[in-house]
Amino acid sequence: AEAQQRRVHAHPWRGPVPPPPPLLPSLPLRMLAGNVRFMGRATREPPPPRACGYGSLLLRLLLAATTLREASLQKAGPEARAWTGVPCGPADQITRWGATVDPAKPVLPEYPRPQLVRTGPWLNLNGLWEFEACGRSGCRAERPAFGRPLKSSVLVPFPLESCLSGQNVTSSSEYVAWGWYRTLFDLPSDMHGDGRTGFVLHFGAVDWESWFWLNGEEVGQHTGGYDAIDLPLRAGLLRPHGNELFVKVHDPGDLGDQPNGKQRISAISDPSGDTYSPSTGIWQTVWLEAVPIASYVTSLSIATNMETISVLVHPSNTSDRSQLATVTVYLENSYTEGSLAAALGESAWSQRKLFAHMATGSTHAKSLTLQQRIDQGPFTFKIDQPVLWSPGRPFLYRISVTLERSGDQVTTYAGMRQYEKCLQDVKGTKVMKLCLNGKPIFLAGWLDQSWWPDGQYTAPTDEALKSDLRAVHDFGLNMVRLHQKVNSERWYYHADTLGIVVWQDMIQKYGGATNDTVPLFMDDLNAMIRGRGNHPSIVQWETFNENDCYQVFNVTAVVDAVREADPSRLIDTDSGGGANDLHIADVNDIHTYPDPGNPQASRTQVAALGEYGGIGAFVPGKAWVPDKCHTYLKVDTPEDAVQVYVNMTLSMREEPMLSASVYTQITDVELECDGFLNYDRTSKFSGEQTLRIKEANKALIQQGERA
Repeated sequence: AEAQQRRVHAHPWRGPVPPPPPLLPSLPLRMLAGNVRFMGRATREPPPPRACGYGSLLLRLLLAATTLREASLQKAGPEARAWTGVPCGPADQITRWGATVDPAKPVLPEYPRPQLVRTGPWLNLNGLWEFEACGRSGCRAERPAFGRPLKSSVLVPFPLESCLSGQNVTSSSEYVAWGWYRTLFDLPSDMHGDGRTGFVLHFGAVDWESWFWLNGEEVGQHTGGYDAIDLPLRAGLLRPHGNELFVKVHDPGDLGDQPNGKQRISAISDPSGDTYSPSTGIWQTVWLEAVPIASYVTSLSIATNMETISVLVHPSNTSDRSQLATVTVYLENSYTEGSLAAALGESAWSQRKLFAHMATGSTHAKSLTLQQRIDQGPFTFKIDQPVLWSPGRPFLYRISVTLERSGDQVTTYAGMRQYEKCLQDVKGTKVMKLCLNGKPIFLAGWLDQSWWPDGQYTAPTDEALKSDLRAVHDFGLNMVRLHQKVNSERWYYHADTLGIVVWQDMIQKYGGATNDTVPLFMDDLNAMIRGRGNHPSIVQWETFNENDCYQVFNVTAVVDAVREADPSRLIDTDSGGGANDLHIADVNDIHTYPDPGNPQASRTQVAALGEYGGIGAFVPGKAWVPDKCHTYLKVDTPEDAVQVYVNMTLSMREEPMLSASVYTQITDVELECDGFLNYDRTSKFSGEQTLRIKEANKALIQQGERA
């Protein structure tokens, strides 16, 4: 019974530290299920193994199996185990950041949860772990072989199929559906227990099913590939030295019923189309956090508009919701991109330096403070003369939260903004347009698959992660549609600080959806809204995409559930698909390739061009497979691509009802070569060409806001 109580089922908030009830109502499956439509996908025999390119550069590199955190003692992998680089795809494409990854140095060391920063010690467990695949029949019923080293190594948190993992999965026949991870670690001296300190083990994301054992004891299990896993550990389970952590992972990939986005197992051997190589296993940071045993903040729910900031505090000890909490909003000395980046960027490896910056602030900073019982509801602050968050000025208010009984203190931030549809006169007709903070706004962005040639789902470094968002500004855009993926917390933090508007897709079951997909989809949708809902950059939820999987759902019931869960954001029912024709929710969203189409606004919906473009200038030496690129509109040179793109923006400027446009896409992805950037994130354009694209986008935004 005790083991069962500690088990995490489906999502971490159902575990031993219950947070508030799920945001989405528990809808009967009969309300969500519709007619099942099956879609198949053919596979081909894998080609022979490829020769190493990037791997050959590192083949002789024997690295110590120890990763340091300050004076830390983390150890992973059997003695004298070598990690070697392996080829990044058939043509060995690697980013300049991926080339710097070294298991002997901290791997993605930045603080992983900028939206909830605790003023206590933490331990980054990324680095070289042991790994071993299960047999083809799987290992669902197996327990770990405690004390036994595993057969190979993997660099966590890079997915198994990525070259940075070191696993060298080069054909679909080598796909690992079941596998074991193992690492050994010691606690730094500042994390040794004192009787009042507990611990939570965090996994940013593991795709798809996962089971966890620590020091011989099962501590949880989880289903879902895109949300955080938080495992509170019982007192006394951790020891100062020699902790042994096992993780068992199962990922059926696109052969399962679960939402898996654009992942396709057969793409390892047969890259093609608009689906890509999969990302199995641990793909976000693993870390251990010290917390007060008595009670600590598990999460915060933050809501803002143009006048108020509301903070709802969720404590671990739900039996004592009468405890006092103090919440302070700092009106000055709050976050700008520079100060927050300094706090959560490179300095995050030095814990004391980080929290000295985050938790104190100026003693002269003006602030508002409320103290009340947690069960009294949200802490709500009326802000006089607020500084509103916008792409032009992404101001963020710093907020501290303290539980008075335990002394637990966390720091967060909020952006005050109001994103809505507003009735405007367009050539004598009243229709809905997008408005931000009471003023019309035109959103010009691009589709972002967030795939990497060296890390697949995982950017090789935090600077690489941020670079994709910086490129939005470089090309004069102000929005990203994050496509069929939920990124790490730090990606959204960068969007918050840079002022990038985000349309967030729900992950789809890309073909082959069944009625069994429905509850898995709803669990993931719930987790996405709960896990990313505090970020001011996210202004809109995209529930479905094209005709990927909506056919097995009661679409209206899903939209109603999202509306109930988060009334502060707009909802796009189905970007470019058949369910868009129902004209429910807030957006009439069409896809047209290559030329931009003309969606119509109405008195209930704004008009959005959810996808268009796909202009492909193929750059020699940058293809995932040489001479195999494809696109919607092939052009001969980057200069031709500039001219075609600028003409597309001119045509959209003639459509006064249009509120948003999304170009496909930011980067090439495997063989889909229609990005502004190559797959390795080098630009296809000269500085002069980039400036022309930027000016065209700025003119489109300005014209759209005047229409």
